[in-house]
Amino acid sequence: IPSIKLLSSDGEIFEVDVEIAKQSVTLKIMLEDLGMNDEGDNDPVPLTKELHASRKSR
Repeated sequence: IPSIKLLSSDGEIFEVDVEIAKQSVTLKIMLEDLGMNDEGDNDPVPLTKELHASRKSR
C-alpha cells in the first residue's frame, strides 16, 4: 500500500497510507494538486494551521 509522509506544524513526520490520508477532503485536494494521487513521495506534505482549523470545524 503506498504511503505518504505528513509534516506536522511542530516538525514531526508521520507516515500514513495514501487511502487513509485521502479520507480528509483537504488532504485529498492537496495530494491531487501536488500530483501525488496514488503514489507516495519522499518529501513530506506540510500540514498547515489552516488544515488543522478545517478539521476542528467539523
